[in-house]
Amino acid sequence: MWRAEALDGIQGFHVSLDSRDVADRYEGPSANERLINHYTIDEIKFNHDVSKVAFWPTYDKGVYIVDLITKKNYYNTPDKKAPQEVIAAKTAVPQSTPGLTPVVASELGGSSPWPPMAGLILGSVLLAAGVVLWIKRR
Repeated sequence: MWRAEALDGIQGFHVSLDSRDVADRYEGPSANERLINHYTIDEIKFNHDVSKVAFWPTYDKGVYIVDLITKKNYYNTPDKKAPQEVIAAKTAVPQSTPGLTPVVASELGGSSPWPPMAGLILGSVLLAAGVVLWIKRR
C-alpha cells in the first residue's frame, strides 16, 4: 500500500515529497514479511532542459552494440568490426572424444517423409469431414 505523507505544489504540479510503500507477504492468517520503502524528494524540477551529456552511454572497447534507434548493430571499435579476441573465440575448434566414433547426422534417421505426409493426410481428412458436416447442416 502506497501512502503520501507530505504533499506540495511545485511549478503547478502536485508532488508527494514524502511517501511510504508497504508490501506485506501473506502466508496463512497473518503477514509473515513486511517490506517498507520510504521515498523522499529533496529537489525536483519540471520542464527543465537536461544536457544530453548527462545521459550519454559509454561502452567499453569491443562491446557489441544493438542500436534500436538507428537500426544498426556494430562493435564499439574504431572500424566498427569485431576485435581480434572475439574473432578468435568464434573460430570453430574440432572436438573429439577418445574411444567414441563420430555420429553422422544422416545415420540418425529423421529423413523419412512419412511423419509430415501423415500430418498432411490427416489434415486433409479433417478438412473434408468439416466440409461434409457443414453441407449437411445447411
